[in-house]
Amino acid sequence: MDIGHATRAGVDPVKTVDECKERLLDLHVKDLKNKTDKDSQTEVGKGVLDIPGLFRALHRIGFTGHLGLE
Repeated sequence: MDIGHATRAGVDPVKTVDECKERLLDLHVKDLKNKTDKDSQTEVGKGVLDIPGLFRALHRIGFTGHLGLE
C-alpha cells in the first residue's frame, strides 16, 4: 500500500493496516501537506498524515513486511 495514494483516494491508511493485517506485505510511506494534492509531498512527520498512528497500527498487527520511506 502506498499511503499517499491511499489517502488521496479517500482511504484511511491506519484503518486499512488494521483491516489488512497479514495480507499487508509492502508499504510505501510518505507524508503530504494536503490530502488531495499529489504534488504536496513533504518530509515525513511534517505533513497531515497520521504517521505515529500508522506505526502504532503496524506494531499492533506485528508487521514484518517491506516498508519503503519515500
